[in-house]
Amino acid sequence: MLSEVVIAAAKNSQKRPQTSNLTVSTIFPCPYNIYRSFVGWGNLPDLEGEEILNMENGWWQEEESIKNLKRAGIIIENRQLEIEVGRSKRKGHIDGTVTLDKVRLWEHKARSMDSAQRLREVRLDRSPDIKAQVNLYMKGLRESGEEKFKALDEAIIYIKPKDTNTPFDFIVPYDCDFADMVVEWVDRVILEGWKPEPKECPFCPMCYMSEMCTGETFLDFKGLGNWSNDELVRRWRLGKQYSDFGKELVEGTRSIFKAKFEEKELQAGDTLMVGPLRVKKYITHKRSFVQDKFVKKFGALALLDVTEEQEYPGYRIDDTEEGKVE
Repeated sequence: MLSEVVIAAAKNSQKRPQTSNLTVSTIFPCPYNIYRSFVGWGNLPDLEGEEILNMENGWWQEEESIKNLKRAGIIIENRQLEIEVGRSKRKGHIDGTVTLDKVRLWEHKARSMDSAQRLREVRLDRSPDIKAQVNLYMKGLRESGEEKFKALDEAIIYIKPKDTNTPFDFIVPYDCDFADMVVEWVDRVILEGWKPEPKECPFCPMCYMSEMCTGETFLDFKGLGNWSNDELVRRWRLGKQYSDFGKELVEGTRSIFKAKFEEKELQAGDTLMVGPLRVKKYITHKRSFVQDKFVKKFGALALLDVTEEQEYPGYRIDDTEEGKVE
């Protein structure tokens, strides 16, 4: 009962804005996302109470990290310092800076175990929003006129897993070309009225607004069976490149490869080439529970007798060329 009241109160405490002033922390490195974020995404539903509670928890987690660092003798300075980037003067507030051998940007992220582990393994390769955020923060600091920030060239991403409370961090170098490119997109949208067209890019699987971009989710398999071999290969490679987000792409193309394989009446051990992709059927054997046998031979000792070996076909796909998505 109390928990329901807490969630309801959280939902009523904040509404999702219909337009955005496009702060640095909301910039995603895609021209169309930037445009829509600036002019508004339309009538979006209100935030759920659980979403607001999770966001607020992130703020408390940051305070806890600040205290833990202070206990270790490390002081986070310039907390919530305001910066500006570009001719359009987009504003942002950094989490802070830390000075060890030199001054670095400090960016705090509280994450679930799965999300934290993904950041540990692939860093910012699948987090273009964080990459844009920290690079624009660094650009703003470097161009702020403060002497101590002119040579700032690194950010420390400090991750606090909510499940274990055992933090880890890694360093991200300043990417000048990337920061300048994103800021140029922002300035063109705001100052020149540029309206870019939605265009699929490698960041689409990581975009939280991909469905709003084209009116359908990024992973759409309508008409899958009519794709050419080249398109099947491209989609399969794209799914492998973004394995966490592209599972549906891989499985969708796999089903078509399976149909092509069976259409030609190929057997286990045979090979089918689909462009540069080699599809080969193999058989694995597993023991499974058979209910009818168990009913006839009920009892714990009978469990060994009520299993039978069954065949489960699988399809292994090997890329015989460099698997780069064009």
